[in-house]
Amino acid sequence: MIRRGAAGLGAVMVVSGVGKDCNLHVGRGAIMNRRDFVVYGTGAMASIGVAALAVRSGMGAGPAIPGRFPSRVIFDDRFQESRAFGDRAGQLGCAVRPISGDVTKLWTDDLQPLWTHGRGTIVGMTTGASLLCIEQLAWNHWMRVVARVDHRFEPHGAVHHRLLLQADALLDAQLALMQPDKWPQHMATMLVSRIGARRSLQPIESVATTSSTSTPPTPTALTSWVIEARQLSQPAGAPT
Repeated sequence: MIRRGAAGLGAVMVVSGVGKDCNLHVGRGAIMNRRDFVVYGTGAMASIGVAALAVRSGMGAGPAIPGRFPSRVIFDDRFQESRAFGDRAGQLGCAVRPISGDVTKLWTDDLQPLWTHGRGTIVGMTTGASLLCIEQLAWNHWMRVVARVDHRFEPHGAVHHRLLLQADALLDAQLALMQPDKWPQHMATMLVSRIGARRSLQPIESVATTSSTSTPPTPTALTSWVIEARQLSQPAGAPT
């Protein structure tokens, strides 16, 4: 199922209550409120060949992707899927940075100096609350979320994914989500491989489901995402 729409990638969040992940302190006061959010998504995957997945995702030893790399790849070391995402990005030659929910140190030591000097695109798999903090900081530097995939884990092992991506990225994303035990690694490869890709004016929303995995499900929903510079010709809130 593919549905056109989505006014903006960063706007598609459901914020509910208070969570511990988004707790950013700079100087004497807290910049961010603590928040959590609920991601949703249901549906089934189309049948796509596993051989095509291996070819398109480049799951050999890295670095395997020519051209541009993200300035940083962020992962949450509390969750096995996010660790697998970060490990794969490191194999590809990316500069990876772990967090454990809170983004204060990441911001003060890494992202603030990086964006103050006018660079660079970042990719990650984190909780939605951590992304919310990073996204709000990014807006102050003309950076914005340009791609996101929300991952919701079911008790029986299936994973539901909600995708907001450019049209030409949907097939690669669906291929990345096919294999039950390797989808985080393929997702990292897919997002990194599209750094610098031309973006249309409107992302497409889709859903997919990964069949039951062999590992215990993660109890916390995660989100894969890309943040990059907003085009000055686009109004605030409009996808680039």
